[in-house]
Amino acid sequence: MNKILLFLGLITLIFILRKTDQQLEEQLQTEFIDFLIKFNKKYSGTEFLYRLEVFKANLNEIKAKNQIIGRKIFGLTQFADLTDEEFIETYLNLKIAQTSEILFLKESIKINGNQIDWRSRGAVNEVQDQGQCGSSDVFSSLGSVEGFFKITTGELPRLSAQQIVDCQRDRFPGGCNGGLYNQALNYVIKNGVTTNDEYPYTGYDQGCSKKGGPYKISGFSKIAQNEEAFLSAMEKGPLQVAVQASNWKYYQPTEEDYIFPYSECIGQVNHSVLAVGYTNEAVIIKNSWSTKWGLKGYIYLEKGINACQIWDDAILPF
Repeated sequence: MNKILLFLGLITLIFILRKTDQQLEEQLQTEFIDFLIKFNKKYSGTEFLYRLEVFKANLNEIKAKNQIIGRKIFGLTQFADLTDEEFIETYLNLKIAQTSEILFLKESIKINGNQIDWRSRGAVNEVQDQGQCGSSDVFSSLGSVEGFFKITTGELPRLSAQQIVDCQRDRFPGGCNGGLYNQALNYVIKNGVTTNDEYPYTGYDQGCSKKGGPYKISGFSKIAQNEEAFLSAMEKGPLQVAVQASNWKYYQPTEEDYIFPYSECIGQVNHSVLAVGYTNEAVIIKNSWSTKWGLKGYIYLEKGINACQIWDDAILPF
């Protein structure tokens, strides 16, 4: 009798577990379909099943990361259907060339208190979406140039990233395959750049239809690799910076807890962004992965340390 009861108990347990697994799979598929709708993605057949498995693995990684740091910083972003290798290959392809440029060594500029935000001063355009094009260096370079023009002339242009993607062939490897840091600024120095209205962004390689434009700069300064010089330079305007962004893939914080953990900054710089200000606790970074990523397109890096190598390659145009 006991054996029969034990057998029936095992059968019941197996049934419950199978039903639970089925419910979890159905819940996972529902989450995945909601994700596809939110980010306007489409898969079918075997590709759908493969991306579903990638999505499942990424969900587990997000949960594990939040548990390790004890905070809810990571969540679903538009990259949750990509493997780490795909994400890095597509979005993190910045190349850094050794330069011998004169450093900006903190002039006699008084740091105004504990915070500055160039967005509130009208020197920062809205967050853009580079799409599946390795153009972060272009967007960050032009963001610093746009800020420079607002500060010096009162005009905030929206400049053409597509023109530099198409027309600057010495950016290496060039086009949507990424580029050498600083090369987009060199293009603006030599040729000038036009507006996005004149040469709209498409997010893919195409032939150069118009070279140069009226917006030019004279040069740029590389900032000394310390916080005092970094914050002092930011008093002059937004800075183009190179960062280590391999673990930015799932950055989706709350408005109450948003500072990216320094422990997640691992490796060499591979992405370019725009530093637009700082608070008592964080440096404010504008990314080019749309407003659906991060905190409305922004990430906040811990102040007081070289978080994600933010001090290493900061640049100020003039």
